[in-house]
Amino acid sequence: MREDILQALSELIKEKTELKAEKVELGLVDDLIKDSKTLGSKFEKAVKNNMAITKLVNENFKEMASIVKAAKKGYKFVNVIDKQISELGIKDPKGYNEAAKIIYEISEGAGEQMLKDLAKFKGLL
Repeated sequence: MREDILQALSELIKEKTELKAEKVELGLVDDLIKDSKTLGSKFEKAVKNNMAITKLVNENFKEMASIVKAAKKGYKFVNVIDKQISELGIKDPKGYNEAAKIIYEISEGAGEQMLKDLAKFKGLL
């Protein structure tokens, strides 16, 4: 009888341990489901953001290409105007130097570099 009681007690302990293990496994499943919903929501937001960024980069690339192209065309006039001013022996018209500097910066400086950077970024998308 004592052995029967010990065996029954042993079986109860074994069943209780198995129930705890199942409870732990179910807890992990619940956590996984919750985490997947959170990650799925964040992923959808990231995809939307990526699409918006791609659209902006494409639009900005086109706009910057147009600006740089126009500035390069304008900078050719700067060289002609500089030559004419020199030949006529007159001083630079008011605002000319500042305008020439802006055109140069866009066509040969920061504007052109930004266009190159946008092209690289666009290539990554």
